[in-house]
Amino acid sequence: MIAVVRKGWEKASDAVSAGAILLIAAVLRFAPVRDDLWLDEIRSVQVAGRLSSPGEALTLHHEINHHLNTWWLHLVGPQGTPLACRFLSLLAGIGSVAVAGQIGRRHSPATGLLAMILFAVSYELVLFSAEARGYSVLVFCSLLSFLLLESLLARPTWRRAAGYATCATVGLLLLDLRYVVPGGGTPADSWIHELGLGLAWALGPPGSPAFQLLGCILAVIVLDGGLRWLRRGRGDAGIFFAGVIVAFPVLILVARGSEYVYTRHFLVGAAFLLLLLGTILGSWWSQGAGGKVLCLTVLFAYTASNLSHVTYLLTHGRGRHCAAIRYIAEHTPGPVVSIGGDSDHRIGLELSYYLPEVLKGRAAEYYELGSWPAGGPRWVITHGESYEPPAPVGDTLSDDAGNRYALARTFPTAPLSGLHWYVFRNLAPD
Repeated sequence: MIAVVRKGWEKASDAVSAGAILLIAAVLRFAPVRDDLWLDEIRSVQVAGRLSSPGEALTLHHEINHHLNTWWLHLVGPQGTPLACRFLSLLAGIGSVAVAGQIGRRHSPATGLLAMILFAVSYELVLFSAEARGYSVLVFCSLLSFLLLESLLARPTWRRAAGYATCATVGLLLLDLRYVVPGGGTPADSWIHELGLGLAWALGPPGSPAFQLLGCILAVIVLDGGLRWLRRGRGDAGIFFAGVIVAFPVLILVARGSEYVYTRHFLVGAAFLLLLLGTILGSWWSQGAGGKVLCLTVLFAYTASNLSHVTYLLTHGRGRHCAAIRYIAEHTPGPVVSIGGDSDHRIGLELSYYLPEVLKGRAAEYYELGSWPAGGPRWVITHGESYEPPAPVGDTLSDDAGNRYALARTFPTAPLSGLHWYVFRNLAPD
């Protein structure tokens, strides 16, 4: 009788703990979901808004088109709020935490809770759960497919087979490599470097190159240790994890043949690397007081590092471009707000999307490159990539006509998404 009561109490305690972790995951993801949409999200909204029917998404061969996300944005409409545009990603992100817990629980209840914590506070997963792209849904479908596949292999039934097939099919709707057209960006130095960064960011290390190198080394250690642990009991699972984390992403890169490679392209592998880390922590937890201390030490360091990035995301968002436009408007004495940029695509597109909303009828003009007035625009915006430090090339700059501009404000973005904006003021406006 005592054993039954104890078991029931442990189950109830685990359920309460899991619910608390899910609540934390939801709060961390909901906070940044209301921030400004950034360039890639705006492009996704515009692509979805131009569809005459949802079926056109299946024939739109462009890397900005993640079919499920495009369908969702088409349903929301071009005037949807950031929360509405990102709601599908938000649900998938929270769901991924729950599914990770179910996967880990098959090893032990402690492993399930540890996996949930790792997923709940992961900066990468928080970031892409609050972005109107398809990455969060892809992670959720990948995890759920794995969970259903394990159930199918353990106890084959037609219901389990149908569930796995459905989930895998939905997940694959995010991929279309046959005729994919790159959307541009900054070419990667090498895909090997980006793979290393992808492994490092799975652990959420501080942003300096030294810590990123350390994060990559630790990720390789986790991968090796996790695969060794799996080989002791389930060798075939080790092959699967090695394929998902390393082999499959590399094959996709080769199939795409694109020079534009980003850390987010390795997000699914990062999620499965966290599952391996969860199994390692769970095994330590079962090894007495010493193992528990080691487990909690690693978990504390991981959580602290990731939450520092999440805090930066909550503070700066993906550049706070509406705030930048308001700053420019408030410091423009005349009736017309005139702006130029160092990239008509990256700066001009975001300005065309947000200027009418922020200025609410006040006159504004964006001058494309090559058509600036003789005295130059009153304001010039330059940009930087999210993986670069938020620092402009200098405190002043000059245009081709010799007009000089001074740095007025910097609007940094959080790592891995968005763009840094550097706002320069014309020193001699006409």
